[in-house]
This record gives sequence, C-alpha cells and structure tokens, in this order.
Amino acid sequence: MLAQPRLENSYWTDAINSGIYNAALRYGDRVEQLKSDDDLRRASVAYVLTVGYYTDWLESRLTALDLVRANPVIVNACMLPLQRCQYSGVVFELEKIISDCVSGLYGAGAHRIAFLGANPSSVTDRVKCSAFPSQRDVIFAGRHIDECVDRFIDSLGMTGYDAALCANDTVVVCLYSHLTRRGIHIPDDFLIIGMGNSYIGSRLRTPLTSISFDYREMGEQAVRLVHFLRRNAGGCHVTFSLPCRLIVRSSAGNIREPGVSTSESRSSIGKEDSGYFGGSEIDNIIRVEAILQSADEIDREIIFALAAGSTSEQIAEQMWLSERAVRYRVSNLLRRCGIKSRAELICALRRASGVE
Repeated sequence: MLAQPRLENSYWTDAINSGIYNAALRYGDRVEQLKSDDDLRRASVAYVLTVGYYTDWLESRLTALDLVRANPVIVNACMLPLQRCQYSGVVFELEKIISDCVSGLYGAGAHRIAFLGANPSSVTDRVKCSAFPSQRDVIFAGRHIDECVDRFIDSLGMTGYDAALCANDTVVVCLYSHLTRRGIHIPDDFLIIGMGNSYIGSRLRTPLTSISFDYREMGEQAVRLVHFLRRNAGGCHVTFSLPCRLIVRSSAGNIREPGVSTSESRSSIGKEDSGYFGGSEIDNIIRVEAILQSADEIDREIIFALAAGSTSEQIAEQMWLSERAVRYRVSNLLRRCGIKSRAELICALRRASGVE
C-alpha cells in the first residue's frame, strides 16, 4: 500500500486503512506500507493500493509506479480525470449522487444552487465540480474555507443563491454557522447539503442533510479488487463504483431521498493543505469531528449531553450508567484526545456547532 502522508485528523483515510487491514486479515494477506521510491524499487510487487487525495501527489506516485512496472489500484473517491481506463480502482459514484442532490434541491424549491468550497488541489473536488450541471455556479475556496464562506454570504444579495451543495461537511458546518450568525434561517431562507455525513452536522440545531460515503467498505473492496485482478491476469483494468447515500435531515427542506444506486462503472502534504483547511474555526471543526469519529457510540452521546449542559449525574441517569462510569469515560476521552478539561471539550463542540 502506498498512502499519501497523513492529513491531520483525516478520519476518512483512517476508515479506508481500517477496511484494507480488515479485508487483508480475512484473506491472509500482509499489508506492506511503501513510503519512498526506494521502497517501491525493492518491493517488486504486481499491484499497489494507492490511497491519495491531492492531484500532484497522486500523479507523481502513479508515474513512479509505472517506472517500476507495478499496477496501481487507486483507492479514492474518484479516478483521476481522463484516466478512467488506464488504471484499476475503487471509487464512489459521485456523478450520480451530485445529479440527484441538484434535482432534489430544485424539487424542494431552490431557484439557484451553488457548488461551494471546492478545493482546487483535490482531484476529487475537480471531479465533483465537473459533475455539477452549472459550471458558472462552482465556487472554489481560493485560500481558507471560512474566507470563501464569508465572501459567498456577502454576495447573496447580488447572486440570488438560495441553496448550496458543499464540497465537504467541513464547508457545510462552517456555512451553517456563518448563516446562523447573520440571521439567515435554515431551511426557511436557505437550503444546504454537505458531503461526508459528519457527526457534528447530524447534531446541529437544524441537522444537516449530507451525502454518506462508506470509506471502510472502500478499503475492503480495494483488497477484493486486487484478488480479482490476480485471478484474471492479462492487463485488464477494472473500476468498482460504490454507491453513495443521501442522508436526509432538516437543512434541505422537504427534499426527498433518491434511490440508492448500485451500478458498477467501466471504469506530500504541503502549503496547499494548510491553506484550504487553515484558520482556527476550520481547525476546530475538523478537530471536533475527529474526536467524535474516534469515540464509540456511548462516548459520543456523553459528549453531546455535556455540550447540552447536563451534569455527570444527569447523564448517568439518562443513559443507565453509574456516575463513576460516566466520569471515567470522560476522563479517558480527554486524555486520549489531548484535551485538558471538560470545559475545553464543551467549548470546542459548541464553537464547531456555531453556538457561542
């Protein structure tokens, strides 16, 4: 496996890796991490799972794999543009879900929809943008997400946007927070949909409609694809497209959940990362979501109860736990996440949710 150097709090890549290791264990495979060109030259392998996010990194690694005659199996939300037939891979069916979301927003009463907050360095966001039906309504984040969101809201009077499909849930949580602060009500005044189905978004005062991606399943299917390619040697190129699901909540009004698609198609972290995901507000959103992703279901309910103002005694009564168990879980969670106190955790969650 060849993986892009880890993004801070990149819980989506953690889920992919978990799926890869779980499936490899079932097959009796050993997963070897290749971290340098020397590793590639020494490995002498036929297939390399290539997990990446940024265009420049993916293209450079694919070139390196070609030089050592290894076959990359791309594990990413999409294939590289114009390269669907050149490599094998496991991807999500982005084009269909984006089309469904746009149709659903118009059906819910939207008049003009923006695709907001695309990362110009992301190969996935490039494909999302190309799938959006109106290219003039695609809005890239030039530097930071929060700056992009502020400029977008400032221009609403001139542009007439009344709905946004956001490039990811970090963008949509930021948008929700800024719209709420300015007295723009969701969904009465504005409809929004995110991508990623984050825990933060699902627990806002107006829960966010969002596209769900099963990254763990993506990792497992990648291992299955390698075994399929081994059994069917001969230079074939296969792309498995995994379905996405729209999780309908309140933020998109009366939008309907589209049918789940099940078709199969033919198919170095640097300055750019610190720009797009930069800024204290965005850092906090990503940090809190990473905490929620790493917690189990009981810990997540305790965290949300704390943020709502409940005491340990009240939480224990609500969740049929002992007060000692609640305090132990909170203490263990704080230590694991490097947070100094309950107050710091509560402040971070409320701030990420747009609640001062």
